[in-house]
Amino acid sequence: MTTSQGSGAVVLAAYRPDPDLFLVQLRSIRDQTRDDFRCLIGADGGQEAVRTLVHEIVGDDPRFEVIGWDDNLGFYLNFERLLRAVPDDVAWVALSDQDDRWYPDKLERLVPLLDNAVLCSARWRVVDAGRSATPPRRRHGLSLAGVLAQNPVPGAAMVFRRTLLDWALPFPDS
Repeated sequence: MTTSQGSGAVVLAAYRPDPDLFLVQLRSIRDQTRDDFRCLIGADGGQEAVRTLVHEIVGDDPRFEVIGWDDNLGFYLNFERLLRAVPDDVAWVALSDQDDRWYPDKLERLVPLLDNAVLCSARWRVVDAGRSATPPRRRHGLSLAGVLAQNPVPGAAMVFRRTLLDWALPFPDS
């Protein structure tokens, strides 16, 4: 089976999300043209408030699951806890922040690229208060060390094979 034929996991870290931004992000995930995924939402402290928001936004959609913790470890360790919860039987993983917005065909376009790659990235831009910031510079021909040192791709733009988690976990101490 190729990676593109398997189901995946969307991993979304949340901490006291702004309800309006969270609504936009959850709907953009819910409305993906490719829908064979589970969305694991990690509530880093205050899980009941996140659980309530998720239910208000996506209702009883079984793809969405809140995994909550009462302690607040911060986004870095929240993502680590979430990635540890990704089931072994998924083929791919996508990361999401609580204030992102995805194009409807993000997963449909990126996941098939994993048949020939371990990780791929969407184009992205930072938008603040409705204004678009300068688009990221294109970087071609970076070595792996260069990619790791410059971090030219934010996690929320990535989709990667599940097998990459065997290498990435546990996270190094920050």
